[in-house]
Amino acid sequence: MSYLLIPVGLALLFFAMSLRYVPSQPPHIAVVTLLGKRLRKVKTEGLRLFPFYPFLFGSILIDMSKKNQDLPTISVVTPDLGRIAISASTTWSPLPTHAIEYLDHGGEQGIQKILADSAQEALRNWAAASEGGPSGWVEALKTGSETTPILMTMLAGLAPDLSSDARAELTRKLRTGEGIPMPQLGILLNRLNIRALSPSGTIVKATEAQKVVQQLRQTMNISDEQAFELIQIQPGEVPKKIEEFKVNISPATLAAVMGVIEKFSGRKS
Repeated sequence: MSYLLIPVGLALLFFAMSLRYVPSQPPHIAVVTLLGKRLRKVKTEGLRLFPFYPFLFGSILIDMSKKNQDLPTISVVTPDLGRIAISASTTWSPLPTHAIEYLDHGGEQGIQKILADSAQEALRNWAAASEGGPSGWVEALKTGSETTPILMTMLAGLAPDLSSDARAELTRKLRTGEGIPMPQLGILLNRLNIRALSPSGTIVKATEAQKVVQQLRQTMNISDEQAFELIQIQPGEVPKKIEEFKVNISPATLAAVMGVIEKFSGRKS
């Protein structure tokens, strides 16, 4: 019988090294790694086998619980240069089938930042759009409910010209909790809600608004759309945005532009 002790001992050692517990409270999955390389294979909660852990096979745990995220209040500018504040919130959870994409984008913290930045860009584009957007800040406040499917479409990376039926179906999935997959980020968007729209700061009259747009356009020889974009971003981001426009201006001209934008936004760079 003594000759059985060695294989039994080796078997016990193997299982002692290889068995690992994937937590169930809160629910987790484990992305399997082989020699440190992530595989497109996951193990669900419970006692799971990772042979010769951690030298051969390993794991990366992902918390699968739903994440409630309040997006930062976003200040946007409408075509009449009125400024409104939009508050939104979302609920999302990781997609087990796209765990690699989820990790590639920085996990929970990375996804939260991406959603916040994407929401800001989507709402600013909607507010300033000549087609499909509001004509002014008053209309933006009246049609605020329409921003939910627009924001949802842009966050999910879907075509902006979806039919009304397709948007209605996406809205239904969010309301029922079925959710919308966002495989490029490795998450399921469970819920999206526009909480509030309200006037922000001083609403500029249309005649004054046109003067601001015209001043920026003439000073730098840019389009109305580019002028609207400059007005909506933080003053400190203006020089970089002007570089993206590939517009060459002198330091004195840049200082004048900054003065116009800072006066409108009420913020210093």
